[in-house]
Amino acid sequence: VGMCLLHALHFGGRVLWDGGGLRELARTFIALPAPGMPILVQDSTSVQALSVATGASLWHSGALAGDARVREFFSLDRLGLVVLLAQAPGGTTSLIGVSADSGTVRWRRDDVFITNPAYRRRRGVSALKDYQLAFVGDTAFVLYATTDGPILIDARNGTTSWQGAALNGRGMAALEDGYMPMCLCEGHLLVPFQMGIAALDPATGSLRWEAKLPDAPTWVEPSSAGLLLIGRERASFAILLDGHTGQPKWGPTPIGDETRIVWNPDTLAAIRGNKLIVIPLATGSVLELAKIRFKDQERPQQLQARPGGGYVVLARQNLMAVSADGAVLYSRYYPAPSPSFGDRLLGGDKKGTAFATSMIYYGLAEGATTSTGTSYFILAASLADGTEFGRLTVKERDPS
Repeated sequence: VGMCLLHALHFGGRVLWDGGGLRELARTFIALPAPGMPILVQDSTSVQALSVATGASLWHSGALAGDARVREFFSLDRLGLVVLLAQAPGGTTSLIGVSADSGTVRWRRDDVFITNPAYRRRRGVSALKDYQLAFVGDTAFVLYATTDGPILIDARNGTTSWQGAALNGRGMAALEDGYMPMCLCEGHLLVPFQMGIAALDPATGSLRWEAKLPDAPTWVEPSSAGLLLIGRERASFAILLDGHTGQPKWGPTPIGDETRIVWNPDTLAAIRGNKLIVIPLATGSVLELAKIRFKDQERPQQLQARPGGGYVVLARQNLMAVSADGAVLYSRYYPAPSPSFGDRLLGGDKKGTAFATSMIYYGLAEGATTSTGTSYFILAASLADGTEFGRLTVKERDPS
């Protein structure tokens, strides 16, 4: 895909077809297909479907939506359906269900939205500003695109099964703002809204419970102790809710951000400041497992579970392993290479282990600044004992 060209290439590099008949692609959005689905190309007013095999146009929304402008689309791959959001000149937004392969209109709804969705620009074309989409069962999907609340739509005929009126007027929770996606969990449809989360009955849309939160819920994990919710945007926190009532069992408890959290079925581990803490889910009590003191006063950047038990704390040039009972197993510092350090990544009998992700940590560390620029290196080391396997030096350009 180029700014003005669309090519399909054989694995050997041979051009199978090109999209020379398309308009300039600098102001388009291209959705690459799932198996059995066409390529979908959106421009400022319409969407068209292209055959993966030949590049030929299968259908164009201009023949389906009339004078309405297509503002957004969703590809429901498992149903072979493309849902278009088309806005008429008068402002009304319609939902149009189209067969992905033929462009046949299966259904059209002009009365779905009371409040029109808000839109933004994406690569010069229109897209929904705030929305959530989730499947419920094999033939229905929930669309949460306006402050009217989420709507369950039968994908076979476009009928509305229910509308979650309990969330009418609530602030939208967009994925791009850090909110978790809607999901089915423990028999609920969990729907985030601004500074909170609601549990709806998937069959009726009625509200079972809601919980206020200090910030955006980023992800949720069911456990034997309850529903564990993590947030990390402005006020990183963990909270355990009763899955039946939504009442807090403990929390919210301040924690580190998402890259510094490890969860298992009964314990949450996190980096908070310069401390590694663990929180048993059954009690919510915060236990200090170890203090983190890295050379050059580096701050921890990532936390991982260690193969064989315990945790690994990572920074740009430091690596530290801590056992489950808090003993420091090793603490390693990896000096930056000199400007003349030769390019090298793995060697001898260690070659090949670079792709064993359970054993290898790839770190990026800044090297010395010289007249020719700054050197960076990518480091491969064993998480088991911190042994360095090799490095690849990249000069002048940050490979991150």
